[in-house]
Amino acid sequence: MKKTLLGILSLVLMANFAGPSAAEASGSAVQQQQPTKEKIHELIVMRLTQNLGLSASQSKDLSAILQKYHERRSQLRQQMHDLSLQLKTASTSGKDEDIQKLIAQAGQLKSNYDQLDGQRFEEVKKILNPRQQAQFLVQMDEIKSEIRAAYRPPAGPPSDLQNPNDFPGSGVSNGPNAVQVGH
Repeated sequence: MKKTLLGILSLVLMANFAGPSAAEASGSAVQQQQPTKEKIHELIVMRLTQNLGLSASQSKDLSAILQKYHERRSQLRQQMHDLSLQLKTASTSGKDEDIQKLIAQAGQLKSNYDQLDGQRFEEVKKILNPRQQAQFLVQMDEIKSEIRAAYRPPAGPPSDLQNPNDFPGSGVSNGPNAVQVGH
């Protein structure tokens, strides 16, 4: 079941970042993105419910907590993005005192953002037993890693580069199976 949920989560994330769809081209990108976020939330709650052995009541409460902190995280990310744009402008044409104020605001936003996981866990602890709390921490770390991996391009050489000594597209190979011409 874990692999199935991971596969579905990966597909949903990849579909979200695969490029513009016809709907996005017509201006409804936000409408398309919302169901994807909701689906991801549902999949995460399903996974946690199953792996932590949650009751229906616990699952409902956990879902509400996760949603609440997801919304807070999104708001802070937007504020940090907006502030970053202001800093970019101010760094080239602003007064030092204005720049310092923006830097202080950025520091405060970052601090608030960093505290969200701890605040969320304090609420989660109220609805889970100690074993479930431990499993929650482990599962959330795994989920975060899986989401990060879905956002990142695959690492390593391009698939057409079988040997790091080969030069793709040039017809030249320096690998162990290379044909030596004129030697």
